Amino acid sequence: MSHAESLAHSVLEALCPWMEKQRWFGDRGRAVTKVDVDASSVLGGSLELAIVGIDFSEGERSRYFLPLIESQDPPAGAGIAQLPGGAWAADAVRFPEALELLASFLEVEGHQGDLTALRTLAHAKGELRPLRVGSLEQSNSAFFLGTGGFAKVFRHLPEGTSPDWEIGKFLAGSKARVPATLSGLLLEGVAPEPLVLVQVWQQVEGGLDAWSHSQTLLSELLAPGVPSELAGEEPAVGWCRQLGVRTGELHRVLVGDVSTPGFVPEALSESFLETAAGKSQALGRSALEQLETTLPSLAEADAALARQILSRRDAVLERLGTAPSVDPSVVRIRCHGDYHLGQILWTSGDAVILDFEGEPARTLAERRILQSPLKDVAGMLRSFDYAAQAALKTTGGCRKTALCWRDAASQAFLSGYLAAVMGTPLVPSDASEFRALLDFHVAEKLLYELHYELGHRPDWVSIPLQGLAALTA
Repeated sequence: MSHAESLAHSVLEALCPWMEKQRWFGDRGRAVTKVDVDASSVLGGSLELAIVGIDFSEGERSRYFLPLIESQDPPAGAGIAQLPGGAWAADAVRFPEALELLASFLEVEGHQGDLTALRTLAHAKGELRPLRVGSLEQSNSAFFLGTGGFAKVFRHLPEGTSPDWEIGKFLAGSKARVPATLSGLLLEGVAPEPLVLVQVWQQVEGGLDAWSHSQTLLSELLAPGVPSELAGEEPAVGWCRQLGVRTGELHRVLVGDVSTPGFVPEALSESFLETAAGKSQALGRSALEQLETTLPSLAEADAALARQILSRRDAVLERLGTAPSVDPSVVRIRCHGDYHLGQILWTSGDAVILDFEGEPARTLAERRILQSPLKDVAGMLRSFDYAAQAALKTTGGCRKTALCWRDAASQAFLSGYLAAVMGTPLVPSDASEFRALLDFHVAEKLLYELHYELGHRPDWVSIPLQGLAALTA
């Protein structure tokens, strides 16, 4: 399609105002200086796949994937701008006929111009027919496929290959408890590495995300009259041990490769840990400065915790800046990177691990760095604390019971994890080295949480504040 015929070029001035209203737009509040169409391809004569580039007065350029279709009567919110003649340029993800075209191209491995449809070894033959459009809470869009497939449309396209695609392709056919990656739509020629526009996984039937599972369980444990000691018993935390086992098994698969670029394990060296400690200290300094600035606006209980932590600022920063010492045989690997209960599907009494995009606030390059797998472990331990505190907020139940569950769940998870990774170079064999490395990542995660909650959810800032207060006591 020529620039003159492109739908994206026809409504160029309307693209950014429309994108700014979408949940998946990640550059809200930045001053736009230029919008352009970096690439445009057409499937089936009517579905335009546009890559929109946006320049800002400060910071790096961003790219977004915008599938477009012409419609006389677009659904509410899907219309971007009206064209001469009365039709609209609209977001194609809202149209089943557009998804049919996309699914047809994904089903047959091949090329069209700079577009490539790739299939993994896990792909089972069968027509990929869209059933319905879904919605994701964070940064992408989704639709479901008739052969049991689930497709995610990547809207924001950072420079480089998506970690979800890289890790999903790597794990395809492995024993890891993850949805099998079936296929993907990639675009070449726009960036140094192919951009992943769409990824398709085998859909996992049934189940509940582990965060919701934990909240249901805790609401029962926190009901009036329930003995607090039940929170630490097997029915309440046995599933956390199984989750630990599945996490360890995932890490064992990720450590087992010695040939795939980007996945070959490397030593968790002293120099790497010192660099990580420096970054953690810088994050801590920024978060504590932010805490000090917002102190007057905090609730009194939170402000008291904040003053306690700020009075120990030097000790906190020194701890963050001190790299733990580990045996040189311990390795770092590709990890999940944003590991918490919301990334787990609990189904048929077992865990399925989802979403390998990594922490959205970090750059793609940072998300692809090999890390200690205890970074994932620390993330899940912090998620147990969040689950307990969230349940307290909802139910107003017994704090002792909630914290008893948190501690027992954490211990069960660690027990299952260590059983799964025993005898591997994933973690230090020395108990004190293991605890020091885990505590280092927990402290780093706490400061990340503090920074996030102060900026996005001030009502939740008490959770990382309590964790930091305990850490610095």
